[in-house]
Amino acid sequence: HFIVEQVKDILEHQKVYDMKTGSYRSATYKDIVILERSFGQARNLQQAFKNEDIPFHVNSREGYFEQTEVRLVLSFLRAIDNPLQDIYLVGLMRSVIYQFKEDELAQIRILSPNDDYFYQSIVNYINDEAADAILVDKLKMFLSDIQSYQQYSKDHPVYQLIDKFYNDHYVIQYFSGLIGGRGRRANLYGLFNKAIEFENSSFRGLYQFIRFIDELIERGKDFGEENVVGPNDNVVRMMTIHSSKGLEFPFVIYSGLSKDFNKRDLKQPVILNQQFGLGMDYFDVDKEMAFPSLASVAYKAVAEKELVSEEMRLVYVALTRAKEQLYLIGRVKNDKSLLELEQLSISGEHIAVNERLTSPNPFHLIYSILSKHQSASIPDDLKFEKDIAQ
Repeated sequence: HFIVEQVKDILEHQKVYDMKTGSYRSATYKDIVILERSFGQARNLQQAFKNEDIPFHVNSREGYFEQTEVRLVLSFLRAIDNPLQDIYLVGLMRSVIYQFKEDELAQIRILSPNDDYFYQSIVNYINDEAADAILVDKLKMFLSDIQSYQQYSKDHPVYQLIDKFYNDHYVIQYFSGLIGGRGRRANLYGLFNKAIEFENSSFRGLYQFIRFIDELIERGKDFGEENVVGPNDNVVRMMTIHSSKGLEFPFVIYSGLSKDFNKRDLKQPVILNQQFGLGMDYFDVDKEMAFPSLASVAYKAVAEKELVSEEMRLVYVALTRAKEQLYLIGRVKNDKSLLELEQLSISGEHIAVNERLTSPNPFHLIYSILSKHQSASIPDDLKFEKDIAQ
């Protein structure tokens, strides 16, 4: 991921002036902030930074159920509730807790390819005389665990089942030792605490708790990651441009420049103007066709001006957050697209008004100005091509 590579380059080559010591020091994780319009790419970035063992924090109330440690516990709970759910049973087997390898799972399935459930394949493999003895022992221990937890869940509330799982397999200790350990530990304790809260409601039992979680996921509701990161913690941060107002950081990576402004509302047949009221398209009943009315055209023009003006204010905020260096990351289809931006008319140091109002994204606004100064145009060594479908 290019943003991850940029962060690594900053850490390796850049210095930060320390006001307290009056000297320069090497850049650290906490000196770097990634700014975007929204958190749309947060999960992809989170995974990319995890792959490189770089501590990374997203100041967002989304993504809790997607965290590796939370997904592990939920797979465990689902497998205990119903081990005939293949995706969760196999997920638990492949996890760091039981560490079954892919070729071991393949051996099990090859022996019983027509079984409806993987659980059946496990039982059949254990009972097969030609099965690998070491794998059989491993499977017996796994099934013994499943049955033991199932029995335990009948007589104990969900939070105690989770607590037993944590203690039996040192789950808290393991995830605490990984990159971002404090946040992972907080996520695990957060799920435990939510199970306690659930037990204090009118519902009870493992099945009801899983239904409760499923309903939250289906409705798009999220607990949000447990926030344990303070301003002085040494992590790379990602935040929205809105939330960065009034703040400054040594190094800012402003990404997502090529994402188009959200103009969907301007395409609706009805548009509301706070000052003048509703502007509606004209609908010809006989021809069953809609035509823009004078009011709708006027109101949409006003709305577009207001929208682009607000986006330009956000661009200004993002461009003025860096104390040492600002990195701008965007993409275009080809060199021809860059050339078209370079040829936009500029009056003094300003883009023509009509060009501003029809700008599709921040990259269009920024590069059309920067390209007028030869020293600010993109050097060939900073251009790269990649198939984004890969």
